[in-house]
Amino acid sequence: DGSQGSVIQGMNIYRSGWSSGSYKIVDINTDNITLKKNYIFALKNGAHTDGTGYSIYINGDRNDINIQQNWIFAQIADWSNSYNYNGYIYAIRFTGIPTNCIIKNNFIRSWKSHTYGYAYTIHMDVNDVAIDMDIYNNVMWGSITTYYTDQFNNILVSGTKDGGGDVMANNLCDGTQYPDMLNNQQNVDMSTVFVDYVLYIDNGYILASGSPATGAGISGGDCGVFGYQAGGVPYVLSGLPAIPAIYETNVVQTGTSAQVTIKAVSHNEHK
Repeated sequence: DGSQGSVIQGMNIYRSGWSSGSYKIVDINTDNITLKKNYIFALKNGAHTDGTGYSIYINGDRNDINIQQNWIFAQIADWSNSYNYNGYIYAIRFTGIPTNCIIKNNFIRSWKSHTYGYAYTIHMDVNDVAIDMDIYNNVMWGSITTYYTDQFNNILVSGTKDGGGDVMANNLCDGTQYPDMLNNQQNVDMSTVFVDYVLYIDNGYILASGSPATGAGISGGDCGVFGYQAGGVPYVLSGLPAIPAIYETNVVQTGTSAQVTIKAVSHNEHK
């Protein structure tokens, strides 16, 4: 309490948990918080049979939580496939009722490297008609459980979709996770959608030439993280700031004086 209005931006936030027990990388317990242009990665690994890891944990009934333009990853790793590791990992979890909350223009993935354990990409605990949350222009992998959200212009590369009461339009999926109505596209070959989606590098999720996601969004915009016509804010490669960023500095000292040359570039949010 007291941190309302804070913005977490441009950070690389990572934790690897070898021990049992739980941890939360980003733990939100108040309202009006924005996460943007961050790399957030929770990894649960080792020979333990319990414990839960969270990349982003939103605790209780929260208002005005804005998650945008981030690379969010959550993974359970048991490379030997011998530990029977049955822990849990979440990329984003809401424990209460979100109101006026937005998840937009993010890459979000949960993944397990073996047959044990549980991985969730977006998980909402509460099924309540009072929920007010928009999920749009994301690229997602993994298990999604949502209730009474508005979802559009997303691309579900692979995974599952559970929940109920959602309004889902103009999304793409590799199976039948989104309903065959409201301009959703089912059974899409993801190799035709992106430049190179299996590299797990952000520029690989630029839409390929002739992509079925091009112009397939609401109002004729593009689906995926770089689309913005429906109110999104395009994902910016490498999380570069919108303000001018210095990328080169040259200092030449002569006696007691110095000549400083600075090169900077501005990264426009919209194409």
